[in-house]
Amino acid sequence: MAYDELKWAVDSVKKFGEGFLPKNMRKFHAIQSSIDTINITFLEPTNTVIEDQILLAVKGVAVLMKEGSYPKHHKDGTLIADNTILGKYESTPLVVENMEMEHTYYFAAFPYSENGVYNESGNALNRAEVTIHEGETVTVNVNVDNADGFTSAAIVLHNVTTGEDQTQEVGGTSQIGFNVNINEEYYITAAAVSGYKTPDQTEHFTAAAGYSRTVEFNYIRRTLFGYYEDKTDSNPETRIHYIEMNADFAPMRCVATAAGGWNNGDWTEDNCWILKGNKPFMVRYDGTIDYELDHNDYSKKKAGGASDVSNTAYAGNAMATIPLIWVKRYTEGNKQYHLFCDIQLDEDFHAYAHTRADGSIEPYTFYPMFGGALVSGKLRSIAGQSQMNSQTGANEISYAKANGALWNTGYYSIIQLRWELETLFTRSTNKQDACGYGNYQGGSGAGSLSKTGTLLTGGRFWGHGSTVNKPRKFLHCEQQMGAWERINGWLYVGGKHYIKQYEPYNETGAGYINTGLSMSGTSGQYIKETVLTDNGELPTVNGGASDTYKCCGGWYNASQVDHAIVDGDCSVGLLCGGAVGVHALVSNAGWDVSARAYSKTPTTAKPEEIGL
Repeated sequence: MAYDELKWAVDSVKKFGEGFLPKNMRKFHAIQSSIDTINITFLEPTNTVIEDQILLAVKGVAVLMKEGSYPKHHKDGTLIADNTILGKYESTPLVVENMEMEHTYYFAAFPYSENGVYNESGNALNRAEVTIHEGETVTVNVNVDNADGFTSAAIVLHNVTTGEDQTQEVGGTSQIGFNVNINEEYYITAAAVSGYKTPDQTEHFTAAAGYSRTVEFNYIRRTLFGYYEDKTDSNPETRIHYIEMNADFAPMRCVATAAGGWNNGDWTEDNCWILKGNKPFMVRYDGTIDYELDHNDYSKKKAGGASDVSNTAYAGNAMATIPLIWVKRYTEGNKQYHLFCDIQLDEDFHAYAHTRADGSIEPYTFYPMFGGALVSGKLRSIAGQSQMNSQTGANEISYAKANGALWNTGYYSIIQLRWELETLFTRSTNKQDACGYGNYQGGSGAGSLSKTGTLLTGGRFWGHGSTVNKPRKFLHCEQQMGAWERINGWLYVGGKHYIKQYEPYNETGAGYINTGLSMSGTSGQYIKETVLTDNGELPTVNGGASDTYKCCGGWYNASQVDHAIVDGDCSVGLLCGGAVGVHALVSNAGWDVSARAYSKTPTTAKPEEIGL
């Protein structure tokens, strides 16, 4: 009987009598390391375990070499190593010497069990080949950050001179190699892997004799959410389309009843870093976190005991954290795209809402949990207070800055981000139906404004139906409290939107971006059209309705320098939501206009402080 037939019979008996064949190698790579040596790195398979029981224990691996073809079994070819120290050659290579120029060597790994059963399947994961060339050697180190979910990637050497490609597959952190011919031009690319940032391709290079170069490709784990808005669809419930990692998610939605509530859909802290890093805190005037609040009852500390959420003597404010979000905005045809990532995937992703005045990026930023209350000359975010109103914009800013160097009133980029997140989570442009109506109708004076801290309980989100005039809550922050919110960074100058993404701000538009965009249609009607660029989404045409397109109102005045107010007040009814007012001077002071106290983080802030 021939050896192949005999071994098949023996292995069959072992397989059925003693367990399973070992799995394939976790790594097996061979590269030319000099003009006559080859480096082999490999990692043996794991044991076969079912319900915590080891059915097959891996003992070692036999590595064999042949010329002309791959070894077919553990007796076919020259034995290079019979390794029983598992993991020994994962990083430190097994060196094979005395290789001959222009010869091709075929290597195969045959892992075997404690019972002497070999994996001789001939799987590509257990094979490697190297041709010894006199030209340059290129070593490629592939590094994978958090390999959970990493499948495989093709690393391709492109020969520009001949048009030929060489491809090697990697299944995780690996070291591979390519041999290149002298005086020929090359570049190397790494294939995209879902859930990871794709490494940039290398620069073009011309191979030189006897030269060795090393290339690093780093795959970084990322989370990417997104949606596009179909401008041709007037229905607010169908114009938003989920894409990327949330493509199949069920959206969030408020419980639009008198009792109110919230449905999270498929969004969780486990699959969304935005939710995981969104937490309620008491924050000191110096911008440092004091302690975390109970997520379902802000009157309590998370660690136990009463909180200072309603204590006007507390030296700080109640703030929610928004973790770092990189945003990419662009328009293709009639589709407006919004992408959100936990890392900067490419240079078109920006973190404007998390940018400090010096241009540095915050690991998280603060959003006030409540509308602004004027307490002893400071604009505060404290529960149980009447909302500040009837102040000029200059006074509002002064009161906010009285908290400390990091404080100011609200700003364009953080409002844009909140509006986008409301759309992302609810898959709707009807903010009242999707997020809650808020305190939106019947108002006639300051007494119609909601007290701060109306929603101390209920968790991160809350909304009511149209029969209830109460604030709604989004990311632990009360919204739609009955007054417009005046913000920085958005002016309407000579009939054009002027914006500035981060401090410093002013009231003239000097240093702002003139977007060249104007509003048209009847002021005070529903917004129908917007224009989306990297600078944000800006209203341009009024003429919609309460249940079409944007479902919220737009006001403008082209004859002066207007300072933006947002969200609407409790006298404009269904026009509230993501309403925009660029129709009033910064000196305008009315019962229906307020502001909030926002804080940037100190440069010492770390993501670990919010559990990321």
